[in-house]
Amino acid sequence: MSSAAGGEGDEAFLNKFSRQNAAFGAEVTMKMTKMKALVVGCTGVAAEIVKNLVLQGLGAVTLVDKKPVQIQDLGTNFFLSEADVGKPLAATLVPKFQELNPFCSIRTETSLTPEVVRQHSVLLVCESMPLPDLLKWNDFCRTIQPKPVAFIYVRTGGVFGNVFVDFGPQHVLMDANGQAPMVRLVESIENGPEALVRLSVPDGQAPGSLPEGCYVEFSDVQGCDGISTHQEPSPCGEHVTAWKISAKSDDPVNSIRIGDTSNFPPYVSGGLVTEKKVGVPYPFKSLSETLKDPGMPFDSMVGTDMINFGSELQTHVLLYAALTVEAERGTGVGEADVAVVVAKAKALMEAKATDVEADIDDGFATKFLRHFHTPLQPFAAFLGGICAQEVVKVAGKFTPVPGWLHFFGIPAVFRRTQVFRSVAKQSYDRLRHGRKGGRAPLFPVHASRSELLRLAGKWDEHQVAPGDGFGRSRIGHLPAGPTGRLLRRPVWPDRRAV
Repeated sequence: MSSAAGGEGDEAFLNKFSRQNAAFGAEVTMKMTKMKALVVGCTGVAAEIVKNLVLQGLGAVTLVDKKPVQIQDLGTNFFLSEADVGKPLAATLVPKFQELNPFCSIRTETSLTPEVVRQHSVLLVCESMPLPDLLKWNDFCRTIQPKPVAFIYVRTGGVFGNVFVDFGPQHVLMDANGQAPMVRLVESIENGPEALVRLSVPDGQAPGSLPEGCYVEFSDVQGCDGISTHQEPSPCGEHVTAWKISAKSDDPVNSIRIGDTSNFPPYVSGGLVTEKKVGVPYPFKSLSETLKDPGMPFDSMVGTDMINFGSELQTHVLLYAALTVEAERGTGVGEADVAVVVAKAKALMEAKATDVEADIDDGFATKFLRHFHTPLQPFAAFLGGICAQEVVKVAGKFTPVPGWLHFFGIPAVFRRTQVFRSVAKQSYDRLRHGRKGGRAPLFPVHASRSELLRLAGKWDEHQVAPGDGFGRSRIGHLPAGPTGRLLRRPVWPDRRAV
């Protein structure tokens, strides 16, 4: 494992991550082997995140979760089986994650402490943590020196998902898009202030203009002695061997302007211009700051809904209100608390606790709260992929999520509801084992495949996706044949955007 941590010269390691090196670059891969992730809450989203990070070659992962495995966990965490029920959750997952990558160090911690946080590169909160604790740990991560610890918070309930990203006030973005640097042939270089450089596109390079304000370096130029060693201050303050380019409105196509070349000898021939990726400051706002001002969708906030513009803001203020109500009451919220949460959202906006100005729709709030604490595995997989990508971006490559990302899949909810028929009481009790009350939000996903097939013969039809009790937000059903066998193709009920 120590050889992987260094990575250099280890042929097995380089072969294992050869494709990743091609996608991210060897430098990012090497940074990832030295990164350590602290994951709080071994939920379904956490399992997806850790799986992705371990396969990507992260150096170490620490799991914090004292809870035992419950039957409900099987609905979103595919690493667990019925044989694991009752065992310590975090410790049960360690050997299963370790199988994915022996180079990654995976361990557990009993509690979340400042000392534990300081030992890691990124903190991922994947469980329902009270809002005051979220704010406390986010502020703590931002103040760690000499380098802050990245903070990521993710939650999902029903067809809603929320992600918050904060890499601290000192984050530096080295490569905004991850694309290969553009290369151009030099046709001519003027002598003078704001010198005009004419370029042409070499064979094998896609046409396009260099981004205004980027940095370029010259090579193999005959004449203009000193142009390839020129240095300029970068946005982060250090000097780099490159030129910062600009442009004027009347400049010809395939041309750039650089600085003063008056003191250089005249240009003779040849030369290449190569785009140089230079680090730029990319400071993040804290959780408390973004709760108040999350930005505007498709501008300073990630936009996810191009049809119902502004739905991200409504989701944001509802989440803020729901977390506030939970912190005040000390208990979770659900569909029965719609009026309370909506009133709290309006109160937050009236008191200017948030700069969001949104019309809160009671129907939208009902859908948001109906499954507030009911995770769905497809959403866990989707959000797990997003969060794992954000961890990779801690290395400075690719533009991270600038604060909040709110996403929902309400159009996937169907109008027609289904009722289970002729279900034996003992089978139902088995599937809803461990649930309180008469609702089984992940029924029947908790059952094993053999159990589902056995029960299918007793039902006229059965669900293939989780919902919140009977007749709630079912995503689809498969009708059973006359002998109880499952039909090959699903029959989808009518759906509507709700």
